[in-house]
Amino acid sequence: MTKQASSKQFGFIRRLLDERASQAPEGVDAFMRVIESKRLTSTGASGLIDRLLSIPVDVVAPVATATAAAPSNRDMSRRSNSYAGKCIKCGHEVAAGAGYLTGSKGNWGTEHLDGECQTGTPEPKKHALTEIVGDLEDGNYAIPATSGESDVWYFTVATNKGFYNPEKKGQRIVRLVAGGGNDFAISNTWVEKAVAMVRAMGNVESMQMFAREMKICGRCGEDLSVTLSKVTGFGPTCRDKLGYVVSDEERAEVRRLIEEARARGEELV
Repeated sequence: MTKQASSKQFGFIRRLLDERASQAPEGVDAFMRVIESKRLTSTGASGLIDRLLSIPVDVVAPVATATAAAPSNRDMSRRSNSYAGKCIKCGHEVAAGAGYLTGSKGNWGTEHLDGECQTGTPEPKKHALTEIVGDLEDGNYAIPATSGESDVWYFTVATNKGFYNPEKKGQRIVRLVAGGGNDFAISNTWVEKAVAMVRAMGNVESMQMFAREMKICGRCGEDLSVTLSKVTGFGPTCRDKLGYVVSDEERAEVRRLIEEARARGEELV
């Protein structure tokens, strides 16, 4: 049988999270309550510990002691822009509060301060969700739910291929598969927290959590037909691509399931 995580492992995870509280957006206490209520294996706990150890401890930012003076080229009679936008003169991005608000209701615009317009072709505007997801691999993920009606959130991460709109090629896509309830809505803030939790758990462990509940490969989403694939959560091709090494415990679990099936007169592969 698969060995469950020990109290010492949970205690060590707690100490590591206290030093890296930013990895648990919903709070260390909430994160620990969730993982303690799940059937976290000893192997999964070891993987989580290894990943937490690889993350630097949080650094407390120094508190600002003075307020920056207004730029000398700002016309104080003009209204500042509350939101970022493209400059109506040069087309480059103006950060929120760094320029002027122009136009009127229904036709608002943004403008750089005098002398700050840039030359050259503006860079394409960054896709916020793509920036949040970062280098997280396309796949199927599950994380402990910290709010809503479900215990677990199941979601997929994909990359837009640009078939219908070439301008969106490369943008990341996040879809909720299950969990959260009827009133639950994905936001960039939720995705940011979800990605942080996946990284804290480990990509592979999060994919396995999805696979074991949904009965499909945690990476590509294909059906799992072989016992070893069902136990690990990945088909052979995806195991190779992930560099996944089957553990002795998983091989023992496969043998146990096959033997139990034979005792019932069934055949498993």
